[in-house]
Formats: sequence, structure tokens, C-alpha cells
Amino acid sequence: RPFFRLAVDDWSATFMKEAKDPLFFDWVQNPEYRWATWWRRFLCVSVAVACMPLPIAFLLSIIAGHVLRTLIEASAASPLDAPKAPKGFEKAWAFFFPEIIRQYDEDRKALMAIPVGPPPPYVFYGTTAPVTPATA
Repeated sequence: RPFFRLAVDDWSATFMKEAKDPLFFDWVQNPEYRWATWWRRFLCVSVAVACMPLPIAFLLSIIAGHVLRTLIEASAASPLDAPKAPKGFEKAWAFFFPEIIRQYDEDRKALMAIPVGPPPPYVFYGTTAPVTPATA
């Protein structure tokens, strides 16, 4: 700003005129080309910003899958609690994720094999008789 003010003062002294609201322009050789270049750059950046999240998310999911598989093979993670196929996508999951479907079926069978009986009696501190959930 101070250099613009100096330029205005120099012009006013040279031509003996007062500049109330001076305007400064950046003259270019071909303004249409400059404008088209800015517009083209804006479009390229916009397309890149719109299209990049999908490949980035895909790449991150592949990396996470490999990390999980490595952790499972190293016995640092467990593939338990496999999710159930979403309603309406059972056939697609059976085709694309047969290991998950098999793991879910095995987990479900193991869960259903647990015997269900009455709850055990609980002894709370300060009491001498066992307390069942029905009497608590």
C-alpha cells in the first residue's frame, strides 16, 4: 500500500492534478487467454476435488484390509463377531464375502449351542442368603 500511495503522489506532482480514487490495473498481453486459463484451472481443480475422495477411500480400505489380515495371521486380532449380511444383500454377500458368511454361521451356531438355564444365585456383600434376580 505505501508504494501505491507513493506512485499516486508522484503522478499528482508530475501532472499537477489531484487523484481522489486512483485505480491500478495489471495489464497483460492477452486478457482473454488469462481469463480462460484461470477458468480452466478452476475446472481442473474442481474435478480433481470431486473425484479424489472415492479412490482415496478405496485405497485406504484396501490398506486397512491388509493390515487386518496381517494382524489376524499374527494372532494379534480375531475375526470373531462377523456381521450379518444386510437385508436384501444376502446373495451379493454370499458371492463377494463367502468367508464372512461362513464365519457368521459358525459364530451363530456356537452361540446357539450355549445352554440356557435359570440364572445362578448371586450373593451380595452384607447378606447371608443368595439373592436371585426375581427377589432383588
